[in-house]
Amino acid sequence: NPGGRPVHISSPEDRKKVPEVKEFFIDTGMTVSQVNKTFQIGDYIVMDEPFLEIGNKCVSKALDNRVACWLGIESVRQLVKSKSGNTCEIVVAFTTQEEVGLRGAKTSSFAVQPDYGIGIDVTLACDTPGVPAAEAVTTHGKGFALHIKDGSFISDYEMVTEMEKIAKKNRIPYQRSILAAGGQDGAAAQQAAAGAKAVGITVGTRYIHTVTEMIDKKDLKAACDVLAAAMGSLK
Repeated sequence: NPGGRPVHISSPEDRKKVPEVKEFFIDTGMTVSQVNKTFQIGDYIVMDEPFLEIGNKCVSKALDNRVACWLGIESVRQLVKSKSGNTCEIVVAFTTQEEVGLRGAKTSSFAVQPDYGIGIDVTLACDTPGVPAAEAVTTHGKGFALHIKDGSFISDYEMVTEMEKIAKKNRIPYQRSILAAGGQDGAAAQQAAAGAKAVGITVGTRYIHTVTEMIDKKDLKAACDVLAAAMGSLK
């Protein structure tokens, strides 16, 4: 509760007010002297939330972007197991500070200078009660999301077409996604040095930027399948 004040003793005006950052604090249960000995300014604090599997769903904090890390690893593993081989060098980059300016993706893209860039991320799945269908962005269980555009970049048309061909050939379910705002690491690859042909492969996620983000395993598998197939076919 902002300022430690529960709704029971808040005024009607306070209940309607959007809290400011300065009104929040973290109660560690420690004394002031214990806090001063244990913590320093700038220390990171995160919510302690478990990973849960509920039916065909996964629920956890930080699926944005644990999902991308898993996909980077598993898609390469799947490519190796398939023994289909690849004709181009593959670099899977695990980057940081995407949320504050694609910073890790910018430096890694300048270092690698790829011909193709695939931004792996989550995207919105607002397929929940109270949200008009036109605003859902993606729907759980309908496959990976093929990123068309967001606030940071427009996917390369040829890459979008190629990803669709790969998905259809391998019978991988997918849906197109468009965001009016937001951004992802594919933009950094597209704009680094002379630029790469870039596209985004994403997984629809409910309740993004909360500690109970939710994905559908079928969408996760579809994203993994298309990434593995793409890495084996791009030249």
